[in-house]
Amino acid sequence: DCFTVEGEDLKHDFERLQLAMEMVGFLPSTRKQIFSLLSAILHLGNIRYKRKTYRDDSIDISDGEEGVRTFIILIPCLQYHQVKEEMLFEALTTRKTVTVGEKLIVPYKLAEAGTVRDSMAKSLYSALFDWIVFRINHALLNIKDLEETTKVKSVIRCLAAKLNHFLNGFKA
Repeated sequence: DCFTVEGEDLKHDFERLQLAMEMVGFLPSTRKQIFSLLSAILHLGNIRYKRKTYRDDSIDISDGEEGVRTFIILIPCLQYHQVKEEMLFEALTTRKTVTVGEKLIVPYKLAEAGTVRDSMAKSLYSALFDWIVFRINHALLNIKDLEETTKVKSVIRCLAAKLNHFLNGFKA
């Protein structure tokens, strides 16, 4: 089973994206890391929260259909990128405040947790996008032939458009 969009050939688009990334100099291992990180970012948006029953202010990741299952799906992505499961869980459920000589750990309220989760996903996506642009610009600087530069610029425009098109297809 694969995600489909009526009137779109996503398999063909993805193959073109892969080819464009290869032409710009992204190694297969780098492309795998990029797509793994994109997968993790997209899965972050599926995490749901619930209030803990024994405390009004405290929250937990929901054990409903999308909550814990999504968190469990994220674990291999986290391990691949050397992120500890406990660190992500804490980042998604608690706020840390450091004052002079004291460190406070306060649970997020339900509404705050969703905002933090979304902010984390947006920040990760922004950092990844900036890094991809940096790598593409670096590849452009290393090309001396003007004709080749024009070809690569065309590929880069195609890469950026396909990446955004591909990601926009997954917006809820």
